[in-house]
Amino acid sequence: MIITLKILSSLVGGRIVGLKYADNPIDNILFDSRRLNNINNTVFFAIKTTNNNGSKYIDDLYNKGIRLFVVDCNDEKSIPFYKDASYLVCDDVISCLQSLAVYRREMFDIPVVAITGSNGKTITKDWIVKLIDSDKKVCCNAKSFNSQIGVPISVYQMNEQTEIGIFEAGISKKDEMKNLQKIIQPTIGIFTNIGDAHQINFASMEEKIEEKLCLFINCKQIIFHDDNLLLATKIKMFCDKNNIELISWGTHEDDTYQTSNLLKEVCIPFNDKASIENALTAYVCCLTLDINKRSLQERIKKLEQLEMRFEIKSGINNSLIVNDSYSCDFKSLEIALDYLNLQNKRDKMVILSDLDNFNANNNNNTPNACIAINEINTLLLNKNIDFLVAIGKDFYNNQDKITLNNKKFYLSVEDFLLDAKRRDYTNKAILIKGARRFNFEKISRYLSSKAHQTVLEINLSAIVDNVRHFRSFLKPETMLMAMVKASSYGCGGYEVAATLEKSNMVNYLTVAFADEGVELRQGGIKLPIMVMTPEEESIEKIKQYNLEPVIHSIKVLERFVNEQINIHIKLDTGMHRLGFEQNDINSLIAIIKTHPNIRIRSIFSHFYGADDESLDEYTLKQLSLFEKMSSQITQAFDYKILRHICNSAGIVRFPQAHYDMVRLGVGMYGIGVNIEEQRHLRFVHRLRTTITQIREIDAGEDVSYSRRFVSKHKTTVGVIPIGYADGLNRHLGNEHCSVWINGEYANIIGNICMDMCMIDLTNIKAKEGDTVIIFGNENPVTKLSSALDTIPYEIFTSVAQRVKRVYFQE
Repeated sequence: MIITLKILSSLVGGRIVGLKYADNPIDNILFDSRRLNNINNTVFFAIKTTNNNGSKYIDDLYNKGIRLFVVDCNDEKSIPFYKDASYLVCDDVISCLQSLAVYRREMFDIPVVAITGSNGKTITKDWIVKLIDSDKKVCCNAKSFNSQIGVPISVYQMNEQTEIGIFEAGISKKDEMKNLQKIIQPTIGIFTNIGDAHQINFASMEEKIEEKLCLFINCKQIIFHDDNLLLATKIKMFCDKNNIELISWGTHEDDTYQTSNLLKEVCIPFNDKASIENALTAYVCCLTLDINKRSLQERIKKLEQLEMRFEIKSGINNSLIVNDSYSCDFKSLEIALDYLNLQNKRDKMVILSDLDNFNANNNNNTPNACIAINEINTLLLNKNIDFLVAIGKDFYNNQDKITLNNKKFYLSVEDFLLDAKRRDYTNKAILIKGARRFNFEKISRYLSSKAHQTVLEINLSAIVDNVRHFRSFLKPETMLMAMVKASSYGCGGYEVAATLEKSNMVNYLTVAFADEGVELRQGGIKLPIMVMTPEEESIEKIKQYNLEPVIHSIKVLERFVNEQINIHIKLDTGMHRLGFEQNDINSLIAIIKTHPNIRIRSIFSHFYGADDESLDEYTLKQLSLFEKMSSQITQAFDYKILRHICNSAGIVRFPQAHYDMVRLGVGMYGIGVNIEEQRHLRFVHRLRTTITQIREIDAGEDVSYSRRFVSKHKTTVGVIPIGYADGLNRHLGNEHCSVWINGEYANIIGNICMDMCMIDLTNIKAKEGDTVIIFGNENPVTKLSSALDTIPYEIFTSVAQRVKRVYFQE
């Protein structure tokens, strides 16, 4: 089953340049130079995106030992063709990758399950794997590699030992699923559910369902939960038309499985609706695959919630913790190490447990363990890991297999913690990666800084999704500037900037003050950075760190006349805050023409009411004035000057004003211009805390300062450790706002104190230690901003620095 570059060339009609390695087997696929694990028989697909081109990394990868490349014929003139390497030059690199996966898939006549839907794809897939991998050799996507690139890479991992394939498939627009169908070629389909995700790219919900159903065109069976009338109708019509067996579960009489019967058969260790649905879908799939029912009933009791996110947080001694202590298999370790290497720390440490499948036979020194540890050692060396802490009997008994210079072995987490105070964790990026049975949460708690129970969670994947949404409104050539001022609206400047830079969807960053830009540069951020308020004392920093100041007056311009620098010109088109007015333009042009060392990078202005339909007349007047003033400047110079005026609301509502670039601010953080827009965005921030104490008071008793709350009846009062010093505005007290706990809303009662406040838990099932959501998906931040008659920006940026930030990457 060897596949070579020559074979791939015959599939896609490409042209081979350099025959030396053209007959070598393709064992590994690489599409991101930062994910290089193994140079042996690895082919690099130089994929081109809107803002990046993989061909830029050929030099670096060649120097690291890669000798097989797939490149775009349109880039041929700029590609370094080394004599000691082989290249496939083709029309479309992604299509070539997909064709390779199709060829691989067609080698196997085995059951293949494909999963699609709006939510629950990854968890359903992983639970199916957990339920059957003791019986069958399974090949599946790692985490949520379900895209046009992720799916072919996952399918290519199938080999002679594979007995079942289980792959999830995700799409964001029309005509994508047919490609994934050709690659996966499923025999069994699972449709988890349907919702609003990516709806903006489809004319209707019906159209989106039909697109997703394309995945199942040649399936023998389709499995789904029969709880959505539209989805059920569409699936039944599809099955009838294509002669596919329908396997449904639900409460309808004609369902294949009745929910009540399924719940009698199995004991599901979860209470929430989504987890129950995902578990039952996984169970029905396993029955369809003829897995022994009694075995399934035992295994399903042991299912655990699978955390699908990397958790990134501050650690002790200026360290950074990447917590992935929820599963530990080889593929997820590869992904976690890639993410570790993106962090801004010099030294990389990995704290690793025995892998999930080390002790399958309860043998502490199985050949399987020896082979796996050798592979792990190679992986750690290739990833340039500096320190390894290995925990578990297999690692302990095979210490000689690890050749890193800095390593330490322990039999248990308890042994590690006893010895931890003797170790140096200063200024390190530390990956904590352990199988659940090892309880690595103890290590995460030990190494984490700040013990404050109130935490601001930031979902970095949600930021990327939101940026992708706004990009969908733009032409490919339109640039995007991301606002990361004010510590990225309270999220954390570097963390967000690094995520945006990695996404390759952003062309510029904007900060308010030079010090913010300096911090990003010191963290390794290379994107151009615009500084909104260039104070006079910051000129040297601006020059030293290659920052680009905004010039909004002749006085500010004069500070830079002797500097070799790129600048951005701000125009006042009606907001009357900062910026040049019409009668300043001639003077501005004259000064810059006199000083050719100054180069205008862009001209911009700011809409003050683009989100308000009642102000559209004024917005259009602003646009007209901006066109006139900016054109006067651009026509005065013989080089390209960018123009931009749209903010988040402008991107959506005024496509005629996109110009060369747009500026994305609060929309990136999940706040939409209207209810319709909000449906397509994901909240990024989640402020949570815990209940520290619960007590009951009688009627007539009061709560907190000044006796502002007096109970009218017997009341259950909970204390939560968040107050106005953490950013919870005092005006939210006295029942002006509520928090979310265990699916219920609880009013804040009494005056909010500096470090805590009280909530009414009467008629709410809660206990000390339960999580309380101040704002997030469960309790939208707009509820708080409306109660304060302000905007979400103020809520986000008010969260105090003493509140620990925890970052998630899905």
